[in-house]
Amino acid sequence: MDIYALIWRSHAQDDAFDQQAFNERMPALFTWLTQLKSQSKLLACGGGGFETSPGGLTIIYAESPEEAIAIANQSPLADMGTTEIMFWGLFHANLRMNLDDPRLQ
Repeated sequence: MDIYALIWRSHAQDDAFDQQAFNERMPALFTWLTQLKSQSKLLACGGGGFETSPGGLTIIYAESPEEAIAIANQSPLADMGTTEIMFWGLFHANLRMNLDDPRLQ
């Protein structure tokens, strides 16, 4: 299995972003992440923003670029933005894992 970064960026810039619609998708997003965790595919996830728009990063294990694309397309946020998929040639990581977050159970 290889590591891929799913880099999500909202279609809307900060001033036009529909925060309520985003918040309404959070339960489905955490269900998706929980499924990835249960399949041992979730390495890391988090959200933030780019210079002018919200975004997020999900780092996964996948067998192929095609599987990474299929996983990204299943995200509840897929239609609210675009997801760039990058092969992540990981050389070093010292992540402090919080996969015990109750939203991922």
